[in-house]
Amino acid sequence: MSRPEVSLQNQDACYEFYEHHEQNQMFARFGHFVLSKMYRPIVTYDQDGAAEEAIREEFEENRRIALAPNHLTDADQYVLISLVRREKVLRPFIGNSFMPAKASLFTRSPSKGGLVLRWALDELGAIPVIRQEDIRRQGIEMTPEIEELHRKAMLQADEVQVARLISGKHIGDFSEGTRNRKDHTQVQPLKKGFAHTALKAAKNVGVSIVPMGMYYGEPDDYDMLVVPNKHTPHIHIGMPFRVDPDSSPEDLTSQLYPAIQSCVDVAVSELSH
Repeated sequence: MSRPEVSLQNQDACYEFYEHHEQNQMFARFGHFVLSKMYRPIVTYDQDGAAEEAIREEFEENRRIALAPNHLTDADQYVLISLVRREKVLRPFIGNSFMPAKASLFTRSPSKGGLVLRWALDELGAIPVIRQEDIRRQGIEMTPEIEELHRKAMLQADEVQVARLISGKHIGDFSEGTRNRKDHTQVQPLKKGFAHTALKAAKNVGVSIVPMGMYYGEPDDYDMLVVPNKHTPHIHIGMPFRVDPDSSPEDLTSQLYPAIQSCVDVAVSELSH
C-alpha cells in the first residue's frame, strides 16, 4: 500500500494505511541503534531501581506498556527512541511500538527531506495526529465543517491506536500534547486523549503506564526552546501502574499527572546535583 497524504480531507485513506502498516523490522532496529548513539540520556529508576524490575514483570505478563513522559523539546521523541534501545528492559518496544506524532512531521516538502523523513517516521512506528493548532498554522479557518472533519480525524486516530495496543503493540505518548514553553520543572495539564485510548484498550488487554520525567536543564531561550543538554537529558523512570478499565479518563489523568511530576522533580534534582 502506497503512503497516503496526511490531511483532514484524506483522513480515511490515511488512517486505513496506519491501521494495517507494519514496521520494517530491520530499519526499526537500525533507527533505534543510530539514535541511541546520538542521544545519551542519563537514566535512573524509582525506588532505588525497583521500577526497572517492575517494568520487566509487566512485560513478562504480556501487558501493553505505555511510556508517559513530559514534553519539552523537538528532540524528545528521538530521546525516547534512544532510551528504549539503551535500556535493556525497554527493548521489547523496538519494532513493536508506536508513537502519536504531530501531522506536520509527515507533510514536510520533498526539498526539505520530507520523503525520507516520512518513510523513517512510518518505519519507527509514528502515527499522525492532526491537531487544531496544526490546522490553524495552515491558515485554515475552524468552521463548523472543519471542526467536524477534525473531530472525525481524532476519532480515527484513536481507533487506530486502540487497535494497535490490542494487537500487541506498546506506546510512547506525550500526554501534555505540546512542548512546555513556560517552566520545564512543572508538568503542563494533560490532555485526555491518551486516557481515552488506554481505557478503551484496557477493556480488552492489560495496559500498564510507566510515568517518566525528562529534564535538560533550564532553557537558554524558552521561545526557541534552546536547552543546554540536548543530547544528554536526565530521565527518571517511575513505577508502572495498571490501568483500571472501569475508571474514567478524568480519574486516569488525575493519577498520571502527579506520577509524571514526581519523576520530573527527581530528574531536576539529579541534574542540579
